[in-house]
This record gives sequence, C-alpha cells and structure tokens, in this order.
Amino acid sequence: MIPAGLAERMFEGLFTEFDLITVDGVPVALPKSGAPVAYTGNTLSAIALQIAEAHHEETMTDTGHDPFEVDADRAIDALMIAWSDFIDEAWQDAGGQGWGAHRAGAPADEILRGSTPDALNRAIRTDWARRQEQQ
Repeated sequence: MIPAGLAERMFEGLFTEFDLITVDGVPVALPKSGAPVAYTGNTLSAIALQIAEAHHEETMTDTGHDPFEVDADRAIDALMIAWSDFIDEAWQDAGGQGWGAHRAGAPADEILRGSTPDALNRAIRTDWARRQEQQ
C-alpha cells in the first residue's frame, strides 16, 4: 500500500514546473508559467504521461531532433571501440530496423544481430562469453 500523499509528493518532486490541484476530486496539473494548458486524468501516472508526451513533442518541434533517437554513427563507434578485438564491422540496417556486427575471422554469413545498439552489444557479449568458455 502506498502511504497517503506519497504519489503527490513524488509527482511534485518530478514535475517541479507544475502546480498540482484537485477539482471535483480529479487531479489537475497546471504549469507554474501560466501557460494556457492543463493536464488532467484519473491518476497522477496518466497526467505524468501526458506531460512527458507533450514535452517530447515540444522538444521535437523546437529543435527538429528527437533527443531519444539513437545517433547511429556514435553507437557504431562505441561498439567498435568496445569490441575492436572481437568484431571487424558493425552497422545499422537500412531503414533503421536493426543492428548487426560481423565477428572478426568468422564466415561472411555469420552475423550477430540486435534490434537496438544495446541489444547488439548484449549479443556480442554473449557470443564472446560463449567462445571464452570453449577455449
């Protein structure tokens, strides 16, 4: 059971730029800036999600770049630096649908795969660990 008031305190701690009020038993988050917008929902989680989605859209609009999008060049560089003794190539598939790496000295069709750079890193690490056990 969540202690009384904990959810509200957590919300206010995370979303310091909002005032949290209750109208007819429904929580409402109002921007302290006075912006003409209000977020409401049955739960504070629902309100938090609305704020996060709105902030994400604002960030996309303001900069034209999604801050959560993977920088493919940096991800590949990081993988190559971390695994330079084990893989000789890493890439993002055309259309950004997946990631791959080729183990050094392996046949051309032996590809390590992952849906994200983190997933590819795990696949490389797992393959490396398996090969270390075999030695």
